[in-house]
Amino acid sequence: MIARARLVLASVALAATAAVTACILADPPPINPIPPPSAPRIIGESVTPPLNEKLTALPLEFVVPVEADTDETLQWRVFIGDNVNATIGAAEDGGVLATDPNDAGTSVRVISFQAAALSLDVTQCTKITIVVAYDFGQSPSSPRNPPGGDQETWFYEPIPDCTLDDAAPPFDAAVSDAGLDGGSD
Repeated sequence: MIARARLVLASVALAATAAVTACILADPPPINPIPPPSAPRIIGESVTPPLNEKLTALPLEFVVPVEADTDETLQWRVFIGDNVNATIGAAEDGGVLATDPNDAGTSVRVISFQAAALSLDVTQCTKITIVVAYDFGQSPSSPRNPPGGDQETWFYEPIPDCTLDDAAPPFDAAVSDAGLDGGSD
């Protein structure tokens, strides 16, 4: 009787071990989720004209390199002054840089725009701000969050003693507080 009980106990233990092993082997490997794209980032140190210099004359062209996910379409807009919710003219609504099927991962895309195309009074001090994003939100200057966007600002000062307030970024404050990546690095 004892031998029979040992045999039954050994059979049950062997069956339990086989069941646990089968469950372990039958589980599929975990699926690694694809991370969301990171926000596009303007490479401030490579922008032309340099951001840390006041512009006393308008350059012929602005050149803005942007580090961005090549799987995402990059949009950009240029704003003159502080009224970022005004209607954007065709010259200021920079447009879209489409994806390139030959690129993979993150790369640098270059945005360029002509100063002559901007609708600004060349005799007045003003700010020229570029905002980049994969998609814009409710207002013309708000990148959709997440992943957000980036911005840079030039100060155009054709006359001495301009007083430009650089404290107010063009991003909407409500969206900016939600985690936008704005400003220089």
